[in-house]
Amino acid sequence: MTEPQPDTFKGNILVVDDTPANLRFLSQMLSEQGYKVRPTRSGQLALDAVRAAAPDLVLLDVKMPELDGYEVCARLKSDPHTRDIPVIFISAMDEVEDKIKAFDAGGVDYVTKPFHFEEVLARVETHLTLQRLQNQLVEHSQHLERLVEKKVLELEQERAKSIHAAKLASLGEMATGVAHELNQPLTAMLFDADYLKMLADRMREGTAAPDADELEQLGGNFAADIARCRRIIDHLRAFGRLSGDQRTPVNLNDAVEGCFILVGARLREHGVDVDLSLSPDLPPILGDVHKLEQVLLNLISNAEYALETTARLLNDGSVQRPGWQKALAISTFVEAESVVATVHDNGCGIPANARERIFEPFFTTKPVGEGTGLGLSISYGIVNEFDGQIDLESAEHQGTTFTLRFPVAHSR
Repeated sequence: MTEPQPDTFKGNILVVDDTPANLRFLSQMLSEQGYKVRPTRSGQLALDAVRAAAPDLVLLDVKMPELDGYEVCARLKSDPHTRDIPVIFISAMDEVEDKIKAFDAGGVDYVTKPFHFEEVLARVETHLTLQRLQNQLVEHSQHLERLVEKKVLELEQERAKSIHAAKLASLGEMATGVAHELNQPLTAMLFDADYLKMLADRMREGTAAPDADELEQLGGNFAADIARCRRIIDHLRAFGRLSGDQRTPVNLNDAVEGCFILVGARLREHGVDVDLSLSPDLPPILGDVHKLEQVLLNLISNAEYALETTARLLNDGSVQRPGWQKALAISTFVEAESVVATVHDNGCGIPANARERIFEPFFTTKPVGEGTGLGLSISYGIVNEFDGQIDLESAEHQGTTFTLRFPVAHSR
């Protein structure tokens, strides 16, 4: 028997037959065709050989002592490591019931004795080709899965960067409002510092005596104003930080109140009448408080734009709304098994033809240069990330209401 050269090797075949003549014939003929053949004469030896080194295909006799071919095949198919090895039965039994039993055991083909070697060879080549194609398909599928996982990870990272960039953009837009929030305590501290300096000068001149109560009050004023500044700055730093994917129990009111730490002064400066109606007994939801702030800040920013647009239209006479004043109302409440927040403005409203596209990335109703079209798209994604829902109701020159709904986070 001539050992095939490496460049003619076509596969590793285990031949199992208790008849020596059949075993020699199949082994020789297959070896000459470029296959590496391992002959064995019993079912148990075949199982041992497969466990030692898995073949590419098994040619299996049915009638053998101790373990017959059906049992050998069934054991191979019950083992996750060997279940995918194709098994071709070779048997003198040619009844339909025998063939059905072979296929039930897990065989892929059935050749009856006496056989023509050309038929055996054709079936061996067919099933090895099918096996190779199947393996290639599995490898290709796994490769695609890895590519998809990588792409999903990249998209998640890009989304996180987009959210963070939008946060930083929001901070830029809020800079004036934050400056006003900080200006009040800083002005108060400057006033108290001037007064303290004047008091020190008078004490030095002997025209005033130290007053412990007055000094204690001034110290308390300083402490309160410094604490207020620190609270605003700490909140800015926390809001600007890159958020992760972890969800924790959050009170939605905290997100609303956090927004007004950043934009409350700006809204007051722009003459917006703010009505906050926050339920005191909100159950928690699962989310991230700063991402929820980002959603609410986007909605408040859109409301501001609508109010400023309406004011401009009223000033140039384009619309008539007697007695109109800028108004923004935010409320939170529980409805069924959901925590709900609504953000309502009485501004210019959203045109009917834009409402269906309002959450699409890069879609905006603002003039070129005044909006990226990402705010509401990012908000939509964040709300969905927390298993929530965002809805819109709007009427031109009447106002807009955004409604956020989140499932209650039940304790386990």
